[in-house]
Amino acid sequence: MSYYTYKLIKVKNRAFRIGIGAAEGTITNTVGVLSMIYIFYAVRYAEIKGVSGSSAAKLILGIAVVQGIQEIEIAVLVTIPAVLALDAMKKR
Repeated sequence: MSYYTYKLIKVKNRAFRIGIGAAEGTITNTVGVLSMIYIFYAVRYAEIKGVSGSSAAKLILGIAVVQGIQEIEIAVLVTIPAVLALDAMKKR
């Protein structure tokens, strides 16, 4: 998905396209992992904690919002220089 996002964005600034691709990939992974956690473990978590299923959903959503934003920022900050450096090494 990240590659296709990178290729479909029609902006001349390559670093911007790399960053958007990194952000999209991170969002995809975070949503996928947290969705699977909810599907497979929400009921068990709610039973152990003695709370409702909606409370488990709110917890997972909270994790997605708080941690997801930080993950996106770090992914963009790491990916842009890494990709540009690798490309520069390839050109040598």
